[in-house]
Amino acid sequence: MILLESGNRIVAETVKGVIIPDPDYKPLPFNLRISDFDNAAFNLVSNDADSVEVSLALPCFHQIADFGAKAAVDKAFGSFVAPEAEKGYDVTVKVTKADWTGKEQEIIDLLASLKRVALGGVFEYFLAAVGNNTSGSLQPFKFNLRPDTTVHFVPGADRVAVIFLLSFIDKADQVIGKVFLTEFADPSIRRKAQRAPSVTFSPQPPAEMKAFGVDTASEADLGYVTFTLQPIHCADAVRAKAVETIQTFRNFVQYHLKCAKAYFHSRMRARVVDLTKVLNRAKIDQTKGTGSKATITATGKLLIKR
Repeated sequence: MILLESGNRIVAETVKGVIIPDPDYKPLPFNLRISDFDNAAFNLVSNDADSVEVSLALPCFHQIADFGAKAAVDKAFGSFVAPEAEKGYDVTVKVTKADWTGKEQEIIDLLASLKRVALGGVFEYFLAAVGNNTSGSLQPFKFNLRPDTTVHFVPGADRVAVIFLLSFIDKADQVIGKVFLTEFADPSIRRKAQRAPSVTFSPQPPAEMKAFGVDTASEADLGYVTFTLQPIHCADAVRAKAVETIQTFRNFVQYHLKCAKAYFHSRMRARVVDLTKVLNRAKIDQTKGTGSKATITATGKLLIKR
């Protein structure tokens, strides 16, 4: 799976204007609210050139806070985390000029990764348990990543199954998504990446979903994508990349859906252009033999000036 950009580029570019200012311009105060995937929202505040405050509102944060999300934020941002988040947000971090002096780019990248850190905490929680051989004591857990996506964790003695339930309303998305995910889970592709986790796709709930009392799929459900991660994928040396990759899976699917639809539309437009050319070549030249004063009006009628 191609690793998508996990940090928020708008956040990075905005705070960069304060942390690494243009020498010809003085940074202006701002209060900027932006939206991201997964219905997340950021609020960026800078009242002067000596501090930046970034707040994150993540709809699923209350579900995953006690399952690694809060711990991951505290570990990554430390003293930058505000004692109380801004009203309407789940996490607020604040850095000052004294904090970023000498490590400007590092702080910019850290602030841009706030959502990745918070969301990746729950994945880190279960994958670290597999790496430490303690996953057998964990209970199944699920949270709503997006209104149309639910993530399930089913831990075992030496592995954890991460199951994405995707539900699309649009019929075109359902058809394209089903074809794409069927190809994505093709075993022949996985054999080319020998260390990749096992991936399966099924329109019906897999056996692991019995832990949640689910045995039938609803009409809007596209299907279940199951990643089975074992200790080889959860070791300390590779776990960070595994967490970063798997948490962007829903965005990865959305990206390919948009690319597929854009390709289909471009091919249809190209086909219309080709058919129009054929139609124009088939038209009879009605002005032939009538002299140079003959013209065809906008309605297609032949007009001859005498």
